[in-house]
Amino acid sequence: MSEIHANLSAEPSKISDRILDTTLYRNDPHSLLPSNSEPLSSHIVRILTEVELYIEEEKRESQKIQKQVAIWEERIRGNYFQMGKNVDQIKMNQIDATHELLHRDYWWGRENLVFTDFTLAKNVGRSSDWAWVINKYGLTNSDGTPLDPHARCIEELCLGAIRNLAIEYKEAGVRYDLAHNYKRAESDHLTSINTKLSATNEHLRNYINNVQNIRTSIHDGILFLMEFGLKVKSLQTDETPATFGDLRAWSEEHLDQFLKKYPSIPQRVVSVFRRLASIPLPAQNS
Repeated sequence: MSEIHANLSAEPSKISDRILDTTLYRNDPHSLLPSNSEPLSSHIVRILTEVELYIEEEKRESQKIQKQVAIWEERIRGNYFQMGKNVDQIKMNQIDATHELLHRDYWWGRENLVFTDFTLAKNVGRSSDWAWVINKYGLTNSDGTPLDPHARCIEELCLGAIRNLAIEYKEAGVRYDLAHNYKRAESDHLTSINTKLSATNEHLRNYINNVQNIRTSIHDGILFLMEFGLKVKSLQTDETPATFGDLRAWSEEHLDQFLKKYPSIPQRVVSVFRRLASIPLPAQNS
């Protein structure tokens, strides 16, 4: 997730460096802070302007996260679509592999059958049985003419023709066997791909959950700054002129209660709030 966070925060801010570099404004007890009795009126416009700038910056951070989440969600949907296609192909492969297995066994069975029939004719040795084998399998001479069942060397002639035929049947069975094995291998490969896609989707969902938590903390920070801005506006309209002491008193309590309720708001927002409210920090935290 460190890489993700780095990508999300890579875009430089459009707020000036003076405003963005909040570490420069972390106040320690030795800083020249406005006194509690100093009037707030001349600073209200500046404070409200900076509050709005920071709110807009936090909104941009939230939008960047949402855009990244949308990319991840689209990728998850694409992975599920591909996984569905793969499952359909696996089912089709299973059907095809079953058929190819039947075809393979048929042709290999034919190979055995021709030798069985040849053996039967050989064992009997009658010309009628040789004629039966010749006619059943269409055995021919090299010139294409049918074998003569009365020929003196009919056994050798039939054996040669039977072997040639058996080779054809064997090769046909091998082709179907190779196709069957290919379908099985392809299905195994697609299953492996689906396993990886499923794992990728799980990682992406974890990424989304994590950055959504970050986005929630950003929204909490925006709410925090908005409430601060509303308070500053209310002090502007008070009949009695507000002082920095009034702002600090409210801000200390507001910060304390808000952090208890929303402890995950970004530290940068807390630092901005402390600076704008002129709340000092211990020297070691400056």
